[in-house]
Amino acid sequence: MAEIISRLPEPYIVLIQLCCFLLFSCSYAQDQAPVTTEGSKEILQQISEGVTGQVKTRSGLAIIGAMMTPTSRSIDGPPIPEIAITTNEHGRYEWPLPPGSYQMSVFADGYQKHTLNVDVKADQVTTLDFILDKHP
Repeated sequence: MAEIISRLPEPYIVLIQLCCFLLFSCSYAQDQAPVTTEGSKEILQQISEGVTGQVKTRSGLAIIGAMMTPTSRSIDGPPIPEIAITTNEHGRYEWPLPPGSYQMSVFADGYQKHTLNVDVKADQVTTLDFILDKHP
């Protein structure tokens, strides 16, 4: 097999390498898929440290499927286990995060992005609620 590949023009070799990379990346991404809190009350009772809360409209309605993304506020901050999570049918979310300082952002269709700072302490769950305004 290596002999066949060595006779291919360089663009084909690069293409084969790219395909292999994408194949392995996709399988890794499936193993590391973002976690959602789709209505599972058991999950909401399991974390010992992190952030939990609710995303609502200014009138108090829950926003379903809002996307939450954290960013570490320090250069040497802890790794973040998922890229993003979404709120459940009650607008609630829960995110187990290691202790550290984060900037939590929430995005939802038809609403303005909102960002808040939060400090996660060891063995504590911090509540962080968001109220989103509609796009003008």
